[in-house]
Amino acid sequence: MSIWEILGIDATNDINTIRKAYSEKIKEVHMEDDPDGFLKLKDAYKAAVKSASSKQTAVHIEQTRERQKTEEPTEKTPNKSADNLFDFSDDILSKKQEEEENEIPPTKNKNFDFSKKPNKKQKEEESEISPPQNKLFDFKETDKSETETSEELISRGFYYYEKSNYTKAFELWLRAADDLSSARAMCLVGNCYALGKGVDYDISNAFAWHEKAAEQGDIDALYLMGDYYRWGEEKQDNIVKKNHNKARDYFKKAATGGHAQAAKCLGFMYMVPDKIKDGSFIKSLEWFKKSAALGEDCNAVIEQQELILDIIYNSGGSADACALFEQGCLHSYKDEYEKAFKLIEKAAKQGHLGAKYKTAEYIILAKGCERDLEKAFNLMLPLARQDEVREVRFNSLKMIVYIFDNGYNPKEYYEEILKLYEIEFEKGGYSINFINNLAFMYSRGWGTEKDNKKTFELYQKAVELEPDNTLFLSNLGYSYNYGIGCKKDCKKAFAMYKKAALLGDALGQNNFGGAHEEGAGTEKDMDKAFYWYSKAAEQEHSRGMENLGRCYMKGKGCEKDYNKAFDLLMKTATKYNEKYALCLIGEMYQKGLGREKDLKKAFEYYQKSADFECSEAWVALGRMYLKGIYVKKNEPLAKEYFEKAVKEKNKKAKSALKKYFYP
Repeated sequence: MSIWEILGIDATNDINTIRKAYSEKIKEVHMEDDPDGFLKLKDAYKAAVKSASSKQTAVHIEQTRERQKTEEPTEKTPNKSADNLFDFSDDILSKKQEEEENEIPPTKNKNFDFSKKPNKKQKEEESEISPPQNKLFDFKETDKSETETSEELISRGFYYYEKSNYTKAFELWLRAADDLSSARAMCLVGNCYALGKGVDYDISNAFAWHEKAAEQGDIDALYLMGDYYRWGEEKQDNIVKKNHNKARDYFKKAATGGHAQAAKCLGFMYMVPDKIKDGSFIKSLEWFKKSAALGEDCNAVIEQQELILDIIYNSGGSADACALFEQGCLHSYKDEYEKAFKLIEKAAKQGHLGAKYKTAEYIILAKGCERDLEKAFNLMLPLARQDEVREVRFNSLKMIVYIFDNGYNPKEYYEEILKLYEIEFEKGGYSINFINNLAFMYSRGWGTEKDNKKTFELYQKAVELEPDNTLFLSNLGYSYNYGIGCKKDCKKAFAMYKKAALLGDALGQNNFGGAHEEGAGTEKDMDKAFYWYSKAAEQEHSRGMENLGRCYMKGKGCEKDYNKAFDLLMKTATKYNEKYALCLIGEMYQKGLGREKDLKKAFEYYQKSADFECSEAWVALGRMYLKGIYVKKNEPLAKEYFEKAVKEKNKKAKSALKKYFYP
């Protein structure tokens, strides 16, 4: 079924209609009774909204010849956040985000995605090009005289296109293009060739018509010509070579004429330039603001750009240092980390605080240099202590906790770092990630006694700030489920897990499955547990794969399938070192489940799991030493393993001690 069939409406660009249909359908599909149907409906809604909101001005087939000039709205100063200012290769302005925002890559509007030839089925089914919503003409299916204007021919073409009579629409647009030299019609003819609608697919003819329309100043054609040259041979069947200079020239002409998407593309091109000397965050910001004034949603990008520029030009250092730092950041957008590191390190040596932070970050992440957590910490600590630039201090504190969590643990600094976190927290203006790090320190007892109550309170604060933050929903649910820092309340935990799961969070899906398996806050239901473990595993969530593998191994919620079980457990054990998965693999080798019995491998996997302090592995090793299975019999060592497991409240270990040592 198509997304429109699932929603029960015809294909539309009207988001309000989509929302209304979804609101009606959601009343009929209940997650508990039909989780698969619920998720399909949710996915269909998301896809429909995305389809409607991504209809780009690149096509503008539904527009009439006269364009209304949009007045630029008064520029608003975005609220600044101190979080994630320096994640230049991974944040909202990364290449990946470019593609998700539909700015630089080949347009995702199906009508003009020239990266693939349309197949026969697509030709028959695609009918996204819509006529103008406010029609100037409402034609009946009658022939017109040869005296029609180009505007009349174009509008009548829309009428036939809406009726899926693409051949007739093409003929009318071709008349307007050939006989009346209409630039708008030329662009539409090119679109038809590019899509294979009303005429055979022919990208060469599409390019020729778009080029001809662009020469006459049609801004949609100018945008499409920019797109041809922006991607060049990267796009299937493209007949021109990549040429960023030409792409920029076309985009500039289109943007100057009022094409919002072209202005947005220019914003990204100046941020990720073909020739780095042309790169400029300032020019990039100017074009993003131009795009926003023309109606594109660029607020998040503009806010981030302003924050970056603030850090570049207001973090100390000379003008040369600022320029070096900016060029280094631009290199990072092209993944040229060695060049980026050299420039940024040079700026750091000239006293630029932002560059000092970025240098330390690159050393942590091994970008363009070797990883050295101790060196990075020594660079970060003075930045966390300084009072000149709060954003630098914020991010330095964040990365110091990351350093602690990744193996470098100078405990003598724990108390100082915690105090700096608490000072910033009291000042306000903190981010969700900042709260997470502070909660993390309390939960680990870094710089203070372990404080589950404060950890819980911070989780609550985070959910108040962002009710749909899935990480904190899951963390808060876990606290309620086991009474960590609060009174145990399985029903509240279940509600938190459910919300996170339905928002598509893998951790939430895994925890929601666990609630169904344990009967925590709901009735036990292994079928539902298996379903939600599967959803988490589809996203390669380590615990989700582990739990799904266990289900296949034990036959819980499904038929036993040792091959599937082993594959899932081995994947999560190898990739994520999940301790229980390692233990289960040991059990499969010990019992010969789906493979030959191998006590040596069983012992090795139990030992690996025990190294990660898995109580089940301690019990398994205890039994092997108790009975002399593969290893020499050693009752004192067996007792030691059982006692360690008992401290972790392992019931099997308690039973073994009572049976063999304290009868």
